[in-house]
Parts: sequence; structure tokens; C-alpha cells
Amino acid sequence: MFRVLFLTGLLVATPARAGWFSYDNYDDCMLGRMKGQDTSMYVNADKLCKKQFGVEEYISSSDVEWSFGYSPAGHRIRIEKYPPEYAITKGEFLFSDKLCEGLKENDFRKPEMVNFKDGEAVIPALPDIKCGRAKSFRGKYK
Repeated sequence: MFRVLFLTGLLVATPARAGWFSYDNYDDCMLGRMKGQDTSMYVNADKLCKKQFGVEEYISSSDVEWSFGYSPAGHRIRIEKYPPEYAITKGEFLFSDKLCEGLKENDFRKPEMVNFKDGEAVIPALPDIKCGRAKSFRGKYK
């Protein structure tokens, strides 16, 4: 009986060591999931760890369709189509006060990062915006 109480007390008093029951961060997760695995498992482990820790992933602007409009709160950017395994979180955009047709790179302002929530972003009304281009997007695995 004394042994059972002693061992129980010892286990309760011993703090749970980080990583024993879960991973602390993306790198720790990758090391744990890849330990003893063939390199062919890397893609699966990477996806699971990025999903677990909410790591944002680069998404090419060619993989995303979006629309630009106006709302009472400002300019609205809505994501129309994107890779289904992601939730779009950010987009890097170029804006211009000129019409889109025939624009050159130097006609655009410096890039601006736009944050998305549920596939939509509202940015404060920027004066004279007539054209917007997406450079890239970032998203998290669902």
C-alpha cells in the first residue's frame, strides 16, 4: 500500500515534460513525426504540423480568384476561388489610382498586406483607387 501511495505521489508531483504528450511548436512536431520515418512521409508530416500550429503557407496569386468592390466601410476584397485545403489569411496587393488597362509596375503604389477573415477583407477607403493587383496570398491548412 505504501508503495502504491509513494508511486502515485511521485507521478503527481512530477511535472509533465513538454513534448511527452504533445508537441510544443512546428519544429518539435516535425522532429517527432519524422523520427524513424522514410523521407516520403515528409509531406504528410509537414501538412499535419502546419495545420496543428497554424503555420501560414505561401499561395500563388494564380491559384486564387478574387474580386474588388466597395462597401460603406471602405474597399472590399472577396476571395472567390482558392485551393480548398486552405483558409486564406493574408494577401499582398498593389493598388493604383490609374485604370488597370496598360499599367506598368511603376504605376502602382508600394505593396500592402491585407488581412482576410472568412474570405473577405475590408480596407479603409483609399483615395482614388481604380486598380488592384494581387502579388501573393498566405493561408493556413483547414
